Amino acid sequence: MKTHGTLFLLFSLIFFNCKSQKVIKSKDLRTFNIEKFQKHIDDKTNNKTAQEIEDKFISKFYEYKEKDTIINLSKVHQGFYREERFKENSVRKKIYTYYENTCSLANEGEYFLGMPIGVHKRYSKDGILIEEKNYDVNNDGILSIPQMIKIMKSKFKIDIEREDEIIFMETVKENARLVWRIVCKGHPERQIMHNYSYFFDAKTGQFINREKFTLEG
Repeated sequence: MKTHGTLFLLFSLIFFNCKSQKVIKSKDLRTFNIEKFQKHIDDKTNNKTAQEIEDKFISKFYEYKEKDTIINLSKVHQGFYREERFKENSVRKKIYTYYENTCSLANEGEYFLGMPIGVHKRYSKDGILIEEKNYDVNNDGILSIPQMIKIMKSKFKIDIEREDEIIFMETVKENARLVWRIVCKGHPERQIMHNYSYFFDAKTGQFINREKFTLEG
């Protein structure tokens, strides 16, 4: 099973903090394909990725591929089904959760290395949009992840949306200012002989410096 970030992602779409928005009846919402899921879970002989798992979070799991998209379907213990969709070699992942008793959409949102990006939404069992939050705006003036993606491409020609380019990124405090720290993998074929940490002012995007990064252990 391919994962990015920590296990909190299993529930971060079920409950995320945001202010209530205008109640809007949503049409044509996606639903969980329970027939496809259960069929492959039951047919374990022919489907090696179908598993029944005695885990703290997930009890059933099935993975398959559609063109260039990998799809994980799972049953979460707290009364939800879960769908993850991501491209090969991508650190972006779209996650949907569904109510177990209706298979209707409960939450949807996108993650980058386990961090929420873009608009996340929560729905009632009747398909009504009840909460919404945009993680790319109003973040205390800190540049968003999509903005940092553009800066890394522009300044260093590094695509940090690729799993073979980035190790992790985080905001840290240095000398009383917030800094984006982006740790990228080395590529000897491009004469990048080491893993490097790239530091930027988190509010202006100004490049500060680059340092070698050594993986511990």
